[in-house]
Amino acid sequence: MLKRILIGILGFCVWISLLQGIIQKQAVHQEHETHSARAWLDTLSSDKTAHVLFGSSNVAYSLDCNQLDSHCSEKDLTWYNLGQRGMRGYELMDFTMGFLTKIQPNSALKTVYIEASQEDWSIHQWNWRNAEILSVASITEMSLLPVAESEQKWKHWNALESMCQGMMMKYVAPVHALLYPSSPPSRRATKGFYVPPTVRNWIPNENEQRAMAAMKENQSKWDSWLVSEDKLLRLEENTVRNDTYPFNRLESIVEHCRQRNIEVRVLFIPTADNIHLYDSIASITGNEPIILGVSDDVRPFVTPEWMRDSRHLNANGIERVSAELGAVACQTYN
Repeated sequence: MLKRILIGILGFCVWISLLQGIIQKQAVHQEHETHSARAWLDTLSSDKTAHVLFGSSNVAYSLDCNQLDSHCSEKDLTWYNLGQRGMRGYELMDFTMGFLTKIQPNSALKTVYIEASQEDWSIHQWNWRNAEILSVASITEMSLLPVAESEQKWKHWNALESMCQGMMMKYVAPVHALLYPSSPPSRRATKGFYVPPTVRNWIPNENEQRAMAAMKENQSKWDSWLVSEDKLLRLEENTVRNDTYPFNRLESIVEHCRQRNIEVRVLFIPTADNIHLYDSIASITGNEPIILGVSDDVRPFVTPEWMRDSRHLNANGIERVSAELGAVACQTYN
């Protein structure tokens, strides 16, 4: 009986390996593919300095690479946006590292920007994208997070179940992509940026107003923190949080980039409750993180005039935030 089970497991692994080889030859197109960005890097002349953006839809929908190129043309800076909808925490870090490990040593890439977004372990669920992108170590760590944060012993069984599910989905994900191909929007012409739909005079409804209330509260915290004399923020000892940040993954990315003369900058969106990450991240990267949307009195991420929905900017907001980041990048290269 045991012999049959082992033969079955071995046969399954061989079958999956063969299917993965076939899938790689088929070149299944997925929304989170990075081949286009790598091909773009290979076409750049030696006088260009490439900057690549990573993050969630906050990045993918807010930073227009064509506008950034225009703002930074005098410095020969050029941009590509690899922001992905719903990507954060461990998945974002592994996605970024996966891209960086495929970059040639003589590449034009000089700076990567990564959105600061923590992992909410209390509501985590596996999906075909994150299971494929995450490393085995990350799947294990994420499965064990509830155990580390909870005294309930039954969490150990939940962790084991989560780990098994994540591992199985990781190795079956390529097969799933072949059997159920998607039709993601092409982002090559915009260098990864999602062009916003035309929305006129967006007015938030009751549900959207409630969603924005928490974002406005976080924005107010950032505004108060920015003008405070002592910017070192310490969480109260009794503060209970359902999120964690993969600092060890960021450290690995920074070290990998340091060996290749690539700078790592971290982007903060001021509608997120993550001021407490600022000092630790600055210490790891060795530079000041960039806070978007706070360059003057206008707050585009919480003002309907600059938004197309409760989370994302409209064309005017995109132009404003893209110009802001472009100015910071150009100042760095002065």
